[in-house]
Amino acid sequence: MFNVTVIFTRHDELGNCNSRELLKIIESKQPDVIFEEIGYVVYDQVYVQQNRMKLESEAVKAFFMTNNLEHIPVDTFDCPDDYYRGRNHLGDVLQKYFNKSERLKLAINQLIDYAHVGGFSFLNSDQNDILLDTIEREESHILAEIADDKLNHLAQLEKEVNSKRDEVMIDNIYKYGEEQAFQTAIFLIGAGHRRSIKRKLDKIEPRYGVEIEWHFLAE
Repeated sequence: MFNVTVIFTRHDELGNCNSRELLKIIESKQPDVIFEEIGYVVYDQVYVQQNRMKLESEAVKAFFMTNNLEHIPVDTFDCPDDYYRGRNHLGDVLQKYFNKSERLKLAINQLIDYAHVGGFSFLNSDQNDILLDTIEREESHILAEIADDKLNHLAQLEKEVNSKRDEVMIDNIYKYGEEQAFQTAIFLIGAGHRRSIKRKLDKIEPRYGVEIEWHFLAE
């Protein structure tokens, strides 16, 4: 049986959520393999051309300086055309309503403040999930008030795409395990995926030719 520890993170640094702290966590796990929420194009930009930075990449690069191991990009789902343009448009619209919802403003500010102070312990906690639930609920209320079919479609598409991405990432890790033996791995993925990943792993179907024991940083 293979062991994978899921570490929920951020893609940019914020206080105690930084590459130095993440490196300490990676070093404590001493993985044989690192699976990362990153696609092939961004992987090339970050690790080959090195013209783009991510919190995770700085920690991974530092770990590679003294360790030789496999590093696998697993975020390989092909998003629909213009998906990111639509997602950015949705975000711009919601940003305009930020100051009109005290609950949304409070939840977002708390999310930032707690991550700044609590670091990866917070990102890997139920408290983070509760705040994300609150933010999504308030955003849904805003979209209901706007009552724009295009925006509602973009919001639904974002949920569907993220769900599919999570399924593909899990699938890629199992497929790797079917082809390559390893003892201990880590899976670096944004904290916004925590609720979905945990739900999907709880219901994983026995369709793979390998067993994986999943662990979470806070457990």
